[in-house]
Amino acid sequence: MEVTIFLAKVFGFYLIAKSVAIFLHAKAFKKIINQFLKSRLMQVSVGAICVLVGIMYVLVHNDWSTLPLGMVSLVGWAILLKGLLFFWAPEEAEDLIKDFNEVEWLRISSVVIYIIGAYLLGIGYGIV
Repeated sequence: MEVTIFLAKVFGFYLIAKSVAIFLHAKAFKKIINQFLKSRLMQVSVGAICVLVGIMYVLVHNDWSTLPLGMVSLVGWAILLKGLLFFWAPEEAEDLIKDFNEVEWLRISSVVIYIIGAYLLGIGYGIV
């Protein structure tokens, strides 16, 4: 359970910080994402990091017995799947990102990311 609390806190804080940054600076993030999509080296590098982190995360925490535990596990699987997508289907990943790389979608996704981060923090601090 200590691993669950640790991961929930770390990724909860990270997702909240990320979501606020995206919400406040959606236009800048759109430009950053466009630059990211122009570099296959960057995409493969991010994919490799996500695969490595995702594998470690899933090996350490893969418990689906309750909703809070499942949510913490889902984060690890999402990281792993994101990395594998960049490895196995880079063109499809690029197309998917392009489809949603609009200021409105970035702001909507930032709200969803914020809610997930808040829920994870709730798990980490025993509120949920």
